[in-house]
Amino acid sequence: MIKKISLTFFILFKFSFSELIQVDYSKILNKNGKIFVKNLGSPLTGMVKYKKDREFYKNGIPEGKWLSFYSNGKIKSIENWKNGQLNGKYILYSENGYKTFQTYYLKGKDHGLFRLYHDNGKLHIVGNFYNGQAIGIWNYYNEKGDLIGKLDYSKQGHFDQSN
Repeated sequence: MIKKISLTFFILFKFSFSELIQVDYSKILNKNGKIFVKNLGSPLTGMVKYKKDREFYKNGIPEGKWLSFYSNGKIKSIENWKNGQLNGKYILYSENGYKTFQTYYLKGKDHGLFRLYHDNGKLHIVGNFYNGQAIGIWNYYNEKGDLIGKLDYSKQGHFDQSN
């Protein structure tokens, strides 16, 4: 029974992604915001590769999880796309491997927890967005990780400095 289920899953998986193609970065064209493959008439549905980087497109627009890497092989960014807009977790890393930035998007707008980090990997700024607007209390930290101030967006940007 397990073999039958596995075989069925493989066949469904294979057929459901049969239209996907893998393309080298040097063979893509951007026409009015849509990605095409040179010498093909339709927008790209598939993966574009450049070294270790991976970008996915559906009908020529960004879709799915994108990965980008530094030349030293360390991860540079993780992006999530839906219908050509950033959607979900977005993370940037420094070349030495520290997280430098993390936020969430909903339909292309900042939405949810936002974190910015110092070069040493310690938190610098933490706050929240709602539909592209900063909301609530944002905390600011020095390079040692000590809280140095707060900005309350519900009070028209009033900044309280900690001692």
